[in-house]
Amino acid sequence: MTTKLKPWLFISLIFIAGVLTGGALTVGYSSHFMKPPGAEQMQHRWMSMLVQRLNLTADQKAKVTPIVADSENQIQAVRRDNMQTVSQIIAKTNAQIAVILTPDQKAELDKMSKEMMERNRDRFPGHGRQWGPRGGGAGGPPPPEH
Repeated sequence: MTTKLKPWLFISLIFIAGVLTGGALTVGYSSHFMKPPGAEQMQHRWMSMLVQRLNLTADQKAKVTPIVADSENQIQAVRRDNMQTVSQIIAKTNAQIAVILTPDQKAELDKMSKEMMERNRDRFPGHGRQWGPRGGGAGGPPPPEH
């Protein structure tokens, strides 16, 4: 092999190793970053940490488990409320923007809202309402004020 070819071969091997490592890490960690943990998984992690770090007895674990479960239910309720508030803000914003738009632009805003809903369906389970104004797409009536 010539001396000019050796550095390029070495660089190519390093590049290929980097691509393979990056691909493996992406596959291995993508599920961790793509979807937030559900209530059950959060509760399990919380309990595991408490049991391990505090060295809870079986009796203590039995008493702590319903406390953590109740707290997790409260946290999930806050998340749902926040999503409703965010949806209302987005709906109000889209309704205000829709007044300024042409019919074609309004149709595109409706399409954008539907696409956003599709993308966020898995990220925010239980949130079944479309992003944007209630009932009528971008040109529909704004949501009721609270």
